[in-house]
Amino acid sequence: MSFISSFKDATIGFSGYARLARAKAGGFGYIALLLLIVMAISGWINTVQLTRSVAAAIPNMQRAPDFALDHGHVRFDGPMPYRLSDTGGTTVIIDTTGKTTVDAIAKEPPGSILLTEQTLYQVQPGGSVKVTGLGPLEPVQVAKADLLAFLPKLPRLVPFLYVLGYMAQLGFKALDALILGCIALLYGTATGRRVTFDLGFKLGLYAMTLPIIIQWIWPTFRTLSFGGFAIWWGLAVLYLIMGLRAHQAAEAA
Repeated sequence: MSFISSFKDATIGFSGYARLARAKAGGFGYIALLLLIVMAISGWINTVQLTRSVAAAIPNMQRAPDFALDHGHVRFDGPMPYRLSDTGGTTVIIDTTGKTTVDAIAKEPPGSILLTEQTLYQVQPGGSVKVTGLGPLEPVQVAKADLLAFLPKLPRLVPFLYVLGYMAQLGFKALDALILGCIALLYGTATGRRVTFDLGFKLGLYAMTLPIIIQWIWPTFRTLSFGGFAIWWGLAVLYLIMGLRAHQAAEAA
């Protein structure tokens, strides 16, 4: 079966799973190609967005007072709180005096930052604020001039990080398919129907199609959140079970 045919069978209804079960291909090559496509699209989108953000940030940084990260402490030679806003709506506030609290960015868009003398606060998708201490950066010394030289090169790192992520994701998806294979065995036991682990593993790979697309194309989707975890595994298990039923119905016909 071609990739397009397999993709249609894996996503449009459940009857196609009967054909996928009979196909000679084991499914891992399909999931590897699907993951490559969706991560390439995601990487391209993030590279473009980061390039635009960097282009908007550089002029603001050039106009900003001199600053540095010196042994885990932020030094800023200007009036504070110092506030920067880009065209995307995100805000950066710098205040090393301790007078500005995290409440200043609590209602700002995701990506907004409050930088104090020893702590970085960043608004996450969904409105939560991530707190990062600068203590581990104590050996680092970075000045404004260093950042201005580095920022134009930053978008080039995105493809490299996605290549590493792709290799890691292949391993994770194999593990996910193992879990789905075990779920298929439990389904067979519960229903009194014969289901082999190999069949469950194979159909589990195809059942991850929509969850993988959502994971990498939906900008605010996070599998580590409770909602994201439930959606990802809920869809995968739904397609697996319904796919097994379609296969069994075709076998009985």
